[in-house]
Amino acid sequence: MILEAKNIQSLYQHQDKTVGLATSSIQVHSDEILAIVGPSGCGKSSLLRIIAGLDKAQSGTLEYLNQAYSGMHPDIAMVFQQVALIPWLDVYSNIAIALDQHDLSRYAKHKMVLNMTATIGLKGFEKTPAYQLSGGMASRVGFARALIKNPGILLLDEPFSALDAITARRLRLELMQMWHQGEIKTHAMILVTHHIEEAVLMANRILVMHDQPGTIVAEYKIKSKGEPMTQEALSYWHQKIYDTLDKYSQVA
Repeated sequence: MILEAKNIQSLYQHQDKTVGLATSSIQVHSDEILAIVGPSGCGKSSLLRIIAGLDKAQSGTLEYLNQAYSGMHPDIAMVFQQVALIPWLDVYSNIAIALDQHDLSRYAKHKMVLNMTATIGLKGFEKTPAYQLSGGMASRVGFARALIKNPGILLLDEPFSALDAITARRLRLELMQMWHQGEIKTHAMILVTHHIEEAVLMANRILVMHDQPGTIVAEYKIKSKGEPMTQEALSYWHQKIYDTLDKYSQVA
C-alpha cells in the first residue's frame, strides 16, 4: 500500500442540508489507477484536494508509505480540470516553474524540462507562448508540470473534461501508454471523473460515491495493470456502475 486516507471528513451546511464528505477511508496500492465516480457534490474532488494538501479535513489522517503527513507532500502531484498556465510565459517556462523550489543546477533543470516535453508530446513547442496553445496542448503542459518531479502519486481531477471528445481520447490513450511502458515513474494515480467509460477504461479499481453527504458506497476491482479491456467487459462494468449510481439515487 502506497497511500491511505483514514476516516476523512469534511462537512458543511448548505440550504438546511449537510453536504460534503462524510467519514471516508481509501487505500491506494502501487501499480494501480484508482478511479472515483459519483454525482456532483458528493465530495470526490474534496477528497482529492485533501490528499493533495490543498484543503484541510475536519478529521482523519493521511499516510504516504506508512508515514503520516499533513499539508502538501513533495511526492504527490495534481493535474486540475482547468490548467492554470501563465499566459505570457512560454511552454518551457510554464513547465520549469514546477522545479523552482528544488535545489537543482540550471543544466539539470534544462535537461529535465526537455526530457519531459519530448515524453509528453511538446517537443518543438518549448518557446510557444501559453496564450497561443490549444486546449489539448495546454493540458499537455499541465501534465508535464505535474510529472516532471516524478511524483509517487499523480492526482487527476477531471483532467480531460474541458477538452473535446477526440482530444480527450487521444490524451487518455497517450497517458495510459506512457504508464504501461514505464515512461512516467509514477507509482499510482487517483482519477476523479464523471465519465463512467473513462473510469472503466483507465482504472484498475473504481470507488462509487453517493451524495448528501458524500460516502463511498461500492468498490469494484476492474482489471490488473496492463490487462486488456474487452468490449464485453467494458459494457458490463459500464452498466454495473450506472446501476449502482441509480440504486443509491432512488434511495435518496
